[in-house]
Amino acid sequence: MPIQVSDTSVIGTLRCVIGRNAGDETIRLSKRGFGRWLRRRVASRVPAAVVRFGDGEVRLLEAGAGDDESMRAAMEQLERDAGGGFAPATALDVKATLAHARDRADVLGILVIDPLSAGQMTWTKRLANLHAERLAAGNPPEALARNALHHEILAELPEILAGRPVSVISCRDVKPVIEARWGLDDVAIYQVPSHHASREFDGAYEAALHDVPIWPDAHERVRAELTVREPGEVFLVGAGLFGKDLCVLARERGAIAIDMGAALDHVAGKVTREPMRQMLELHEGGAPAAAIAARMEERYGVQLEADTVMEFVDTVSLYVR
Repeated sequence: MPIQVSDTSVIGTLRCVIGRNAGDETIRLSKRGFGRWLRRRVASRVPAAVVRFGDGEVRLLEAGAGDDESMRAAMEQLERDAGGGFAPATALDVKATLAHARDRADVLGILVIDPLSAGQMTWTKRLANLHAERLAAGNPPEALARNALHHEILAELPEILAGRPVSVISCRDVKPVIEARWGLDDVAIYQVPSHHASREFDGAYEAALHDVPIWPDAHERVRAELTVREPGEVFLVGAGLFGKDLCVLARERGAIAIDMGAALDHVAGKVTREPMRQMLELHEGGAPAAAIAARMEERYGVQLEADTVMEFVDTVSLYVR
């Protein structure tokens, strides 16, 4: 019987002190707290896996053989991410990789910024339920951080990674940008097929792998080839559902892996998420931050501070012209 976290307790559950990890006190990590944590890890070269979960991962984690509704939601998510043609058993296979990543992550990015929209509350509650079940089963806790950590840490990465070799798992051609903009000269790339529902943004680089299934073909290739070139090498991972367990694998091989998701799209000069595209377009059209925030609330039910809007716009504008 699943543990049910109430509406009133869900945020408290996600903000609680949840134990120890790698000898450190692990609490809910704020934006600044996560940045400090990451800097310490990189400086000390202690392997780690930072994995984010959202609504797509919830749909797979809740899939159950014999439960038609949950299986249908999981199969629809797989189709959005990787195209059609999958057997129902595939959803359970992918679910297993997600559960493994959730259970083995050092930092789990599931916190969202208050106040929550109705959609955010729905999937946050479901993630809280899954997290509560995991802890009730006696599994060791991990630190909790913000789901948006990939966007929030992006501007700091050039400084954090200065002088280090870096590996990237992504569908995007980010190597030239990271070398030129970040000043890094040792960037290894593991290219994977792009998110199926976002292929309208693809160019020739991404199209080269349009005929390659990400599951299981590309996923298995990356697992076989993944090489950590020095202890504590940082891996930036952007492979959607299929990158979560790769973060854990990289950590097991000695790396510090960060689930960067769509933030790597931004590095490549692409904004693939509709709300973010709209924020950028409104800014380029001269709208002030307060008006952009009001538009986000009106259309998506998400309440953002003007400072948050400008921080996003300023960061993305470094790459998207």
